Amino acid sequence: MCCTLLRTQTNGLRYLNVFGPRQDPDGAYAAVIPKWIGAMTSGEQVFINGDGETSRDFTFVDNAVQVSILAATTQNPARG
Repeated sequence: MCCTLLRTQTNGLRYLNVFGPRQDPDGAYAAVIPKWIGAMTSGEQVFINGDGETSRDFTFVDNAVQVSILAATTQNPARG
């Protein structure tokens, strides 16, 4: 029996905390940014879970789109 090894090169992208225009602040999966903006624009108090010591990074939707296009169209082989 003969076997052929197929090597596939891939790029893995993981999007967390993406925010941007038209995001529903009341949706089931709404991120904190639109919730905070909604609270601030309506004069409500901004709510922070926890003790304030934890930090998170947020990505603007235009940046997520740009990296997706670059990853899909790159001529460089995947690494790692």
